[in-house]
Amino acid sequence: MNLKNFLVPGVYWRVIGSLFTLLVILFLFECNRNSPSVQAIAAFEMGDVQLAYHLWSEQESSWTPDIRRRYALMLLEGEYVEKDVKLGKALLIKAANQCDLIAMRELGFLFLRGEYVGQDFNLSYLWIMKAAQKGDTASMNVLGWMYANGVGVDKDLSRALFWYGISALKGDVTALDLLKYIKVYFKQEEYDVVLQSLTMWKPDTSC
Repeated sequence: MNLKNFLVPGVYWRVIGSLFTLLVILFLFECNRNSPSVQAIAAFEMGDVQLAYHLWSEQESSWTPDIRRRYALMLLEGEYVEKDVKLGKALLIKAANQCDLIAMRELGFLFLRGEYVGQDFNLSYLWIMKAAQKGDTASMNVLGWMYANGVGVDKDLSRALFWYGISALKGDVTALDLLKYIKVYFKQEEYDVVLQSLTMWKPDTSC
C-alpha cells in the first residue's frame, strides 16, 4: 500500500469516518435500544446536543424539568428512539409538577386532543390554566377557546374575552383576531369593563 496515498487529506478523513461509523454500529449492536447511551445518541441525531449530554452523563434524578420535558416529548413522539408512552407521560407530568411552563402547556394539549393519553377535558383545562396563569400566550388562547365553547369548563364569554385580551396585550397576533371575533357578543360598555380589568392581571410566579 502506498502510504502517500493514505495521507492524502480526503482519503484520510474517509478512512477515519468509516472507522467511526463502524464503532458506532458495533456500539449500538451491543446496547439495548432503551439504554441511556443509545437514547443519548438518538437525541444527538435529533439535533438536541444538550439533551444528549444530560442523557449520557446524568441520572434521571439530576435532570432539570426542562430536560425531563424534552426527553418525555422525544419518547412520546418516538423520534429517533423507540416510543415509550408510559415513561414519556410520567416524565412530562413530573416536569409540569416542577413548574416547567412548556410541560404544563404540552400536557394540557395532549389531554385536550387525547394524543398519547386518554382524552380528558378537565385535566386539559387544569394544565392549560396553570400555563396561562404563568404567562404562556398559546395556553391563554386555548383557554379562551375553552371558555368560549364550554370545553372542560362552564361556558363564560367574559372569561374567554379576558384571556384573549391578556394574550393580545402580550403581543400575540392570533389573540388580536380572536378579540375581533368575540367582541360582537358584547355591548361596548361590557367589552370595555373586561378590557379595563386586564391591567390588574399579573402572572403567577409561584411554584
